[in-house]
Amino acid sequence: ELLRVQRGEEARKEKLKHQYKMALQELEQERKAKEEERKAKEAEKKAKEAERKAKEEALQRNEEIQRISVLSLKKAGYSGEEISKMLNIPLTTIESIISI
Repeated sequence: ELLRVQRGEEARKEKLKHQYKMALQELEQERKAKEEERKAKEAEKKAKEAERKAKEEALQRNEEIQRISVLSLKKAGYSGEEISKMLNIPLTTIESIISI
């Protein structure tokens, strides 16, 4: 009788150990999933920031090219209206570049 009780106790202990081990594994999987999600969000945020910087740099380069073009054409003797038509830039923009 004692052996049967001991075996039952052992079986319950093993079952509890197994349940505990499974719970730990599940918690670890959840932790890993959350970490992967955090890393993905961070990577997405970095990609958006890099895209924003690239667009900003392209805009600045475009503005600089525009400025140089306007000044070169003005130096070549073209009027603001002529430059505006050639470069398809508003006259107000041409005037603000020339006045600098």
